Amino acid sequence: MNANALVPRRDERTFAASTAEKLTSTVRVIDANDPGSVLADVTPGMQVIGASLGRLGVVATVIVDGKGAPAAITVAYGILARKRKYVPGEFVDLVDGDRVVLSIDQNAFRTLQDIDE
Repeated sequence: MNANALVPRRDERTFAASTAEKLTSTVRVIDANDPGSVLADVTPGMQVIGASLGRLGVVATVIVDGKGAPAAITVAYGILARKRKYVPGEFVDLVDGDRVVLSIDQNAFRTLQDIDE
Protein backbone atom coordinates (compact mmCIF):
# COMPACT_ATOMS: atom_id res chain seq x y z
CA MET A 1 0.00 0.00 0.00
CA ASN A 2 1.25 3.46 -0.88
CA ALA A 3 1.80 5.59 2.24
CA ASN A 4 0.85 8.74 0.32
CA ALA A 5 -2.62 7.31 -0.33
CA LEU A 6 -3.36 7.60 3.39
CA VAL A 7 -2.39 11.26 3.63
CA PRO A 8 -5.32 13.56 2.86
CA ARG A 9 -4.57 16.30 0.35
CA ARG A 10 -5.21 19.87 1.32
CA ASP A 11 -7.93 21.42 -0.76
CA GLU A 12 -7.91 25.05 -1.87
CA ARG A 13 -10.13 26.18 1.01
CA THR A 14 -7.69 24.71 3.54
CA PHE A 15 -4.78 26.41 1.78
CA ALA A 16 -6.61 29.76 1.68
CA ALA A 17 -7.44 29.50 5.38
CA SER A 18 -3.86 28.65 6.33
CA THR A 19 -2.57 31.48 4.13
CA ALA A 20 -4.96 33.91 5.77
CA GLU A 21 -3.87 32.77 9.23
CA LYS A 22 -0.25 33.53 8.36
CA LEU A 23 -1.20 37.10 7.49
CA THR A 24 -3.53 39.02 9.76
CA SER A 25 -7.12 38.86 10.87
CA THR A 26 -8.19 41.72 8.56
CA VAL A 27 -8.29 39.54 5.46
CA ARG A 28 -10.89 40.00 2.77
CA VAL A 29 -11.22 36.90 0.57
CA ILE A 30 -12.19 37.27 -3.06
CA ASP A 31 -15.69 36.28 -4.14
CA ALA A 32 -15.20 33.90 -7.07
CA ASN A 33 -18.29 35.33 -8.76
CA ASP A 34 -17.16 38.95 -8.43
CA PRO A 35 -13.39 39.43 -8.79
CA GLY A 36 -13.84 43.20 -8.88
CA SER A 37 -15.08 43.18 -5.28
CA VAL A 38 -11.60 42.67 -3.81
CA LEU A 39 -9.82 44.66 -6.49
CA ALA A 40 -11.74 47.71 -5.30
CA ASP A 41 -9.48 47.62 -2.20
CA VAL A 42 -6.25 47.49 -4.23
CA THR A 43 -4.20 50.65 -4.70
CA PRO A 44 -0.82 51.35 -6.32
CA GLY A 45 2.13 50.77 -4.01
CA MET A 46 0.67 47.71 -2.23
CA GLN A 47 3.00 44.71 -1.89
CA VAL A 48 2.14 41.71 -4.09
CA ILE A 49 2.68 38.29 -2.51
CA GLY A 50 2.52 34.89 -4.25
CA ALA A 51 0.58 31.84 -3.07
CA SER A 52 3.73 30.52 -1.40
CA LEU A 53 3.95 33.87 0.47
CA GLY A 54 7.01 35.04 -1.48
CA ARG A 55 7.20 38.73 -2.43
CA LEU A 56 6.62 39.29 -6.16
CA GLY A 57 6.60 43.09 -6.47
CA VAL A 58 4.30 46.07 -5.93
CA VAL A 59 1.04 47.14 -7.54
CA ALA A 60 1.86 49.68 -10.25
CA THR A 61 -1.66 50.31 -11.57
CA VAL A 62 -5.22 49.07 -11.21
CA ILE A 63 -6.86 48.48 -14.59
CA VAL A 64 -10.60 49.12 -14.89
CA ASP A 65 -13.08 47.68 -17.38
CA GLY A 66 -15.46 49.67 -19.60
CA LYS A 67 -17.86 50.13 -16.68
CA GLY A 68 -15.18 51.55 -14.40
CA ALA A 69 -14.92 48.40 -12.25
CA PRO A 70 -11.42 47.14 -11.40
CA ALA A 71 -10.54 44.17 -13.62
CA ALA A 72 -6.77 43.60 -13.33
CA ILE A 73 -3.54 44.98 -11.92
CA THR A 74 -0.04 45.56 -13.19
CA VAL A 75 2.80 44.54 -10.92
CA ALA A 76 6.17 46.30 -10.90
CA TYR A 77 9.01 43.88 -10.23
CA GLY A 78 12.72 43.38 -10.76
CA ILE A 79 15.63 45.65 -10.02
CA LEU A 80 14.27 49.11 -9.21
CA ALA A 81 10.81 47.80 -10.17
CA ARG A 82 11.38 48.70 -13.82
CA LYS A 83 9.55 45.68 -15.28
CA ARG A 84 5.77 45.20 -15.31
CA LYS A 85 3.48 42.16 -15.48
CA TYR A 86 -0.23 42.11 -16.28
CA VAL A 87 -2.17 40.15 -13.63
CA PRO A 88 -5.84 39.34 -14.34
CA GLY A 89 -8.25 40.00 -11.47
CA GLU A 90 -9.09 36.33 -11.05
CA PHE A 91 -5.53 35.73 -9.78
CA VAL A 92 -6.05 38.09 -6.83
CA ASP A 93 -6.88 35.77 -3.95
CA LEU A 94 -7.16 38.19 -1.03
CA VAL A 95 -6.23 41.64 0.21
CA ASP A 96 -4.64 42.02 3.65
CA GLY A 97 -3.88 45.55 4.79
CA ASP A 98 -1.23 46.80 2.37
CA ARG A 99 -0.66 43.37 0.78
CA VAL A 100 -2.27 41.69 -2.21
CA VAL A 101 -2.00 37.89 -2.17
CA LEU A 102 -2.22 36.10 -5.52
CA SER A 103 -3.48 32.56 -6.09
CA ILE A 104 -0.36 31.78 -8.15
CA ASP A 105 3.21 31.17 -7.05
CA GLN A 106 6.43 32.79 -8.24
CA ASN A 107 6.92 30.29 -11.09
CA ALA A 108 3.46 30.97 -12.51
CA PHE A 109 4.01 34.72 -12.05
CA ARG A 110 7.13 34.52 -14.22
CA THR A 111 5.04 33.12 -17.09
CA LEU A 112 2.61 36.06 -17.10
CA GLN A 113 2.85 38.56 -19.91
CA ASP A 114 5.35 41.41 -19.52
CA ILE A 115 3.99 44.80 -20.55
CA ASP A 116 5.51 48.11 -21.55
CA GLU A 117 4.37 51.21 -19.72
